[in-house]
Amino acid sequence: MTTNRVPTLFILGGGPQALRRAKECGAVHIDRYAEVKPEEVDGGVQAHVEDPGLALLLLDAAEKIYIYPDFAQLLPSLPRDKVVVVAPEGHPLCAEYRCGEPCS
Repeated sequence: MTTNRVPTLFILGGGPQALRRAKECGAVHIDRYAEVKPEEVDGGVQAHVEDPGLALLLLDAAEKIYIYPDFAQLLPSLPRDKVVVVAPEGHPLCAEYRCGEPCS
């Protein structure tokens, strides 16, 4: 018997590069997609949201949330201890939030 575990690692935004990183570390990638290309998703878990606010519904079980600046409007609604902003050092968001690379 196999048990499916609820995902606890999420990457928000960042496009195809973030999807690749999500597959490397077993994270769920949530983003806005004009079209879903199955060959890109192969081996990963991807969720499309029209409104970034809908991503909040998927994050109840999150242990860590990596968020790209294109989803920054969600930051005030997320627990700071679980958030890592994916932005280069010196980015304005790094003054308020912890910054780093996905899956670090």
